[in-house]
Amino acid sequence: MPADENPRPYDVADDRTRLRIADLLSGYGSRVKKSVFECVVESGQLERLTERLQGLLEGSDDADIRLYRLCADCYEAAIGLGELAENPSAEPWIVV
Repeated sequence: MPADENPRPYDVADDRTRLRIADLLSGYGSRVKKSVFECVVESGQLERLTERLQGLLEGSDDADIRLYRLCADCYEAAIGLGELAENPSAEPWIVV
């Protein structure tokens, strides 16, 4: 991105859609930043979560979500400062 372009203020511009996504993700994990959720899910749960997120994004012209899988070693090595809870012992997915 050229330096003179400003990034969008949110990855999901529509307030209603963004709130629905946040509500959905809160049921799967913890909000660790304003638009970052840490979700520990099994493969079946992940499939259902991605289907539901895709459904919420349908019809949105200016919205995107990214999911990152962390290996157990990377997750164990993560450092949380401040109010962040300890890492659970399961395979995490970071949703941004």
